[in-house]
Amino acid sequence: MLDKRLTAFDYFVSLVIILLIVANVASFFFGVRYGANEMETKYLAIINKDKKPDRSKDSYHQEHIVSYYYNIFEPTRTFEEKWFTLYDALLYKESVSDIEDQLDQLRDSVNQEYDRVRAATMPASSSYLVDAQKNALKSLTLFKESLAVLSQAASTVSQDELLKRINKEPNYIEARNFALLARQMYFTAIVEWNKTINSQLKGVALVNKKDVSIAEWKSMNLNLKAQTMSQLMTAEKHYTLALPLDYVGKLDEMVRTGQAESLNLKTAGGALQTLISTKAVRNGDFPTMKEKFYGSEFLPALPFYSEVR
Repeated sequence: MLDKRLTAFDYFVSLVIILLIVANVASFFFGVRYGANEMETKYLAIINKDKKPDRSKDSYHQEHIVSYYYNIFEPTRTFEEKWFTLYDALLYKESVSDIEDQLDQLRDSVNQEYDRVRAATMPASSSYLVDAQKNALKSLTLFKESLAVLSQAASTVSQDELLKRINKEPNYIEARNFALLARQMYFTAIVEWNKTINSQLKGVALVNKKDVSIAEWKSMNLNLKAQTMSQLMTAEKHYTLALPLDYVGKLDEMVRTGQAESLNLKTAGGALQTLISTKAVRNGDFPTMKEKFYGSEFLPALPFYSEVR
């Protein structure tokens, strides 16, 4: 009679088979779960891609707009003016002495202005101003990190090489993008304030377009033009000390003098690209045109609107 007892080898084989079955079952459920998570993440991203924050309960008052200017916009500009002084010197190949010291001073400046911006409080009901402040803080934070990297490189590279490193430095690239977004949100908030004064503001829907024709541009008031131009500059990633208002003034001048037509400019976006490529706009251009073009405009009491040169 055959011996029916299982040997140690039989037990071992059985155990291996059981473990393989368990592993396969576990792998199956893990795969299902992983696939579900991946699918959920994918579709949440798609769903949220075009999801916009609820701004239906927003409220904007002139004091909020003015408070943002003095507590956030102005400190940010203080740093930007110092940054572009050095950046433009490198860009236009001017001789710059003590670059390391200047970068260290910029680091001190960005720390100081960051503290001022962080200390400001915007009302939760003015969500564009809240978003603008967040973007300004992100920009200044990334500038701090970028300047730390650039300070280490400054002593070992030429001015030309330093400029190249700046334009490739990831933190600087993101700092620039967040700075543009902060400006865009601020000029959007100004339009929201304008709408509280004039609920029938003509041309409001145009700012939702990717670009506007010159004819549509002409139908807008100054606040809408500034918001539109800030959006176009963000899309172009065109970061400069000159403000959207400076570009608005220059484009309006081109339209009024017929230069836009002679250049066959069809859209505001196309005009912006021309202004960028020709370096036709400088910081401070807008005040020289304010009284000439915008004397009858209804504007908030902000220094960049009230200054005249």
